[in-house]
Amino acid sequence: MPQRRRTLTAWTLVTVMLGGYPMSDKHPQDAKTPVAAVYRWWMAWEKKDLGLLEAMALEDYVEFTGSSESPRLGRATLLEVARRAFQRATVLGWEVIDPVVRQEGHVAVVVYRWTEQAILNGRAVSLQGVATDVLVNKDGIWRYLSHHSTPLRVADKTELHGGLRTADEAIGKNGWVIR
Repeated sequence: MPQRRRTLTAWTLVTVMLGGYPMSDKHPQDAKTPVAAVYRWWMAWEKKDLGLLEAMALEDYVEFTGSSESPRLGRATLLEVARRAFQRATVLGWEVIDPVVRQEGHVAVVVYRWTEQAILNGRAVSLQGVATDVLVNKDGIWRYLSHHSTPLRVADKTELHGGLRTADEAIGKNGWVIR
């Protein structure tokens, strides 16, 4: 069953499942398992924490999302994209669903489904998708080498009128589904 960040009892369960330690809001050192790192990453976006994103992303970080025209290369680019996103959007809630981890030495791949709800430029938006994160363990802390995200097909108000838009039809240039 998926755990929701917003629910205290589920959050407590998540911290126990991820090693039994509470994750602080300021330090990437809490990312001691690949799944814990994924949760920290999402929490950094929710809290608009550039410092945590910077600490968790490797210098040669690479990102590709369904809404970007080409891969975003480097930690500096990630931080600039985040800075702009933080000015326009506020994450209200998110969920990482059914994470699967494959690990080989100091490298782990985490695949999962996700949902996110936010306010973007004053409008409620929602998005769901699948992601693949590549993490590298450096000094006992899992850090992001790569994040790839693909939006999934979403239902919205047009479904009530007999239509179902695909993610490509429903997502604007900014990558958010506007309801």
